[in-house]
Amino acid sequence: RVLNLLKKDILMEFQLVGEVNATDKTSFYNGVILADSVGLGKSFMASAVIEEFLNGKHPAWSPDGKTPAVMLILPPSIISQWEELLIGKIDEKIKEKLLSNQKVKIPPIFEEEGKGFFVENYKRLIKKEENYKIYEIYNDHGNELVGRIAFLSLGIFQNYKVDEKNRYVEPELKRIAEEYDLFVIDEAHKYRNRNTNRWKAVRKLQKKQDGFPNKFLLLTATPLNNSINDIFNLIGLFIDDTFVPFRIKGIQITELIKKYRDLKRELQRRDDDKIKKDLKKVATEIKQKILDEIMVLRTRKYIMEQFKDVKVDGKPIIFKDPKPFSLDYSPFYTKQYKSLVKAISNNLNRILFEYTKLYGTRFVVFEEESIGEEETVKKIIDVADLFKLLLGKRLESGIYAFETTLRRIYEKEKIFYEMFKAEMDKILNEDYLEDLIRSAVERAKIDKELEEIKEEYNIEGEDEETWFDRVAKILLEYAEELKEEGKQYSGIELLKLGLRKVLENLKNDLRFMDNVFSELDNLKERENGEFKTLSKIPRNKEDIVDLPI
Repeated sequence: RVLNLLKKDILMEFQLVGEVNATDKTSFYNGVILADSVGLGKSFMASAVIEEFLNGKHPAWSPDGKTPAVMLILPPSIISQWEELLIGKIDEKIKEKLLSNQKVKIPPIFEEEGKGFFVENYKRLIKKEENYKIYEIYNDHGNELVGRIAFLSLGIFQNYKVDEKNRYVEPELKRIAEEYDLFVIDEAHKYRNRNTNRWKAVRKLQKKQDGFPNKFLLLTATPLNNSINDIFNLIGLFIDDTFVPFRIKGIQITELIKKYRDLKRELQRRDDDKIKKDLKKVATEIKQKILDEIMVLRTRKYIMEQFKDVKVDGKPIIFKDPKPFSLDYSPFYTKQYKSLVKAISNNLNRILFEYTKLYGTRFVVFEEESIGEEETVKKIIDVADLFKLLLGKRLESGIYAFETTLRRIYEKEKIFYEMFKAEMDKILNEDYLEDLIRSAVERAKIDKELEEIKEEYNIEGEDEETWFDRVAKILLEYAEELKEEGKQYSGIELLKLGLRKVLENLKNDLRFMDNVFSELDNLKERENGEFKTLSKIPRNKEDIVDLPI
């Protein structure tokens, strides 16, 4: 098989072997999990599979007579990487042609060597939306369509609704399942929870209306950092609950997974050596009978042992061990830094992130997943609590990332505070209040923060009530704290009373953040009394330099 592969000029021997294994597993199981260690070229192997498919090497993967089509579902931050890998290097001249609907030959990613994917093919950009692009791929003469490649962001995809209880599937999902035959999902560990909408949405792509199975390549570098449950759920993205391919091979997958979960729960209840031994035995059986069947998983050590003569540009491949690097923190042991740490410690936990409560959304974390008829254990988390975690992560990244995020939150809180303060006396009925809060939500553009939260923590929103019902409930709860005993209040008076509490909380939030900003400003270099500016970040869309697609 390796001798017949198209990409022997790009892929190294171990990647060629990985591609062969991936296509074999995909043909039998309708999907595969590419889980080689970081840096071993999962995206190159997947790209080679895509190119082979569009060039007719796997005709059984799409219905007879249909033009093959591939969709990549990706975090928005890596769409451009995949686009460059599969489409090529797009400069301003080529971009102009693509945007004018022309067919173009595009230089490959390795332009100097003339190597890449779809090097000889003409391409045409037919969908140009932000984070959703579709290219038509033509033959080397540009006169025959050989296939389509779509790049879709996870942010868009996870909002295609699936409601199992009411048997609702968003029409766009049904259309995508019909139009595309191979789905490539990068960072597939983000789909490990079967209770999330994104997992359910992928499941709806498994088959076309006539039952024809679609194919899946799932890429992840962290499959075994997660539980056996996570792997089971990833398998469930491309195999339905009958698990027919496994049963054909005599593998009782659901029974093995259930046995593993039962033993794990029993071990949590009582520490017992026999249970540990049985659990280890079942885990080994799962690896041998299940994971090895549907995963391509090699480590650097394995590659070095099994492919000793692998060379890149005539030189032997070497994986260098990481070198520990010592960082001297003594320059930060200053009075100003200590004051900043103290300010963050004293103020961060007191910030309520009050404006987030007016969006009417809470988030769900599923603590333990169900199997069969068991009920899933879940926990509701307020957005404000997640914001504290997010700021903690930003602080871990660096002071600049922390300050940027905190200032963005500050500006949004300020919008709510100023609008409510100015309009408080004009609120005469519930409709006016709803319009006011809706206007503040739209002006503050909270959606961006919520998408960031979803992406960061792999969780989803839960709307138990309509948006304003939940907001009204919060306001009425606040009103209970402020009501004067014995005084009668109308409905709108109670809501306004609650809004006054919101106003007070917003004011306090701004004050606590100001305390932190004051200490941050003390650390900044000054020039002629002003903060020293090295460069400016564009605030408006028109100020952003447009990079190649």
